[in-house]
Amino acid sequence: MYIGVNYYPEHWPENMIEEDIQSIKELGSNMVKIGEFAWHLMEPKEGKYDFSFFDSVIKKLKKQNIDVMFGTPTATFPALQIIDEELGDRFTEFTENGGVIIFTFRTGMKDKQNNIHFKQTLPGYVKEMTEIEIHEVEALSSTQKASIKGKGQYEGEQASASV
Repeated sequence: MYIGVNYYPEHWPENMIEEDIQSIKELGSNMVKIGEFAWHLMEPKEGKYDFSFFDSVIKKLKKQNIDVMFGTPTATFPALQIIDEELGDRFTEFTENGGVIIFTFRTGMKDKQNNIHFKQTLPGYVKEMTEIEIHEVEALSSTQKASIKGKGQYEGEQASASV
């Protein structure tokens, strides 16, 4: 039987890993689940994969006889939701030349390090192109509504959204 914990060593200083593993062992755990929040480490540049950080962590866990369940980084955002300035410029050029892009409500929310863009209005580097500005990101309860106001060609348009 496995007794495990979720472990996210990528969110802590590397010098804490040995101590963390020892604490996990002392708790009686014999398995850890890792990897779900580490897209930015596994693919630091588009198409370039690097698993060296996790190779090192797994070796240390195995030395302590702790098994590993390596999760896929589905808890982090896919590439179209991670838009940097260069990609935003490329999208803008594409649409100015007649191209059409369909975004989701989360497009552009996070950068490649999985951080939300707090220093700029969402959707980040594509807000001018989409003519959308999101000033607050929060889950709505079934009784709440969010107001939507048009901008640019949609100036004056208003709507609301709910769950």
